[in-house]
Amino acid sequence: MADSNNDILMLALDSARGSDAQPGPLALKCKHSIGTSNAQAGPSSSNLKCLCNAAARRPKKPKKPSDWHLRQGEVPKEAEKTKAALELHLRILWHLSHQAAIPPAVAEREKAPFKMCFSSERQVKSSVTASLDQNSGLIHDSCTLVEEFLKSLPDGGIISNNIKCMSQSNLQLMFRTVAILGLEQWAPDTLSCDPDSMYNLVHEHIVLIMFEQVSSAFGYSHMGLDLSLIHDFPLM
Repeated sequence: MADSNNDILMLALDSARGSDAQPGPLALKCKHSIGTSNAQAGPSSSNLKCLCNAAARRPKKPKKPSDWHLRQGEVPKEAEKTKAALELHLRILWHLSHQAAIPPAVAEREKAPFKMCFSSERQVKSSVTASLDQNSGLIHDSCTLVEEFLKSLPDGGIISNNIKCMSQSNLQLMFRTVAILGLEQWAPDTLSCDPDSMYNLVHEHIVLIMFEQVSSAFGYSHMGLDLSLIHDFPLM
């Protein structure tokens, strides 16, 4: 509303200075109702009302899921292989083994417990880290899930072939970690336009901390990633 008031004030000053003053953007929108005879005398109350109405009608552009995507050129060239490895890491956790696979939608009932359990991102990260430290060795129950996932992979394709190059122990650790943290599957809510929700922050810290662990164990070495970048949280 402060911007609208500034526009109205500038129009009033322009009008007071005379007809040679250049109108602001709101004035141009309302020029059909502002006569040239008012330029010398200053804006009338009806003109100001028109300007206020125009400002009030100006809709706020809603955020789209794509607004949170990286733009071309935002990833340094030396980090492109690391980005590709992280994308593969995401696809494995998401069970998206081919290019056309679509992430599942997330129901409100799945997000509600996270709103109740966590109140800050620091608390989320601390909880994820502690759970990983305490349970990193408990991977045996995930064997069946990993076997089913590997059987579901397409015969060809870059994504499928890169997954097949990974050790089953790393895949088991990834899937087991998701279960330990109380998730039926790793499924961030990408359609909510709210990347900072507690639900999405849990998923973010799971994937980034697990990416550090699997990369440090050379789980993505076949992709040529730069290990010096895996701890760069802002870049990731």
